[in-house]
Amino acid sequence: MKMILRVIAVIFVLIFAWGYWEGRPIMIAERVKASMQQKFDTDPNMKNWHLAVTGVTVLKKGGNQYQGLAKIMYKNNTHDVLVEITADWNNTLWQAPPGSFLFVVQEDVREIERRFSR
Repeated sequence: MKMILRVIAVIFVLIFAWGYWEGRPIMIAERVKASMQQKFDTDPNMKNWHLAVTGVTVLKKGGNQYQGLAKIMYKNNTHDVLVEITADWNNTLWQAPPGSFLFVVQEDVREIERRFSR
């Protein structure tokens, strides 16, 4: 009986650990989403754009490296932004490649063109 309880306990621990590990990209996605939104809301160079992060999807590349796709809302349009992510148990760093936010300028230019074409 003790042996059966031990086997059940080990199986339970393994299932829990596997489920936790498989859910890790979801946790990292939530941390990246919150970090990005905080950056957009507080950075003097970005806060006037009023960007909103509507979601982040994360896939594991290997080790503590992840690839992410952030959905960014700007002026009622959603834009995909790739992010490189490094994460350990306590810290998460994200970085978007240069030019990732050029859609802001493009949207503003379109708006100016619309105003002058009337």
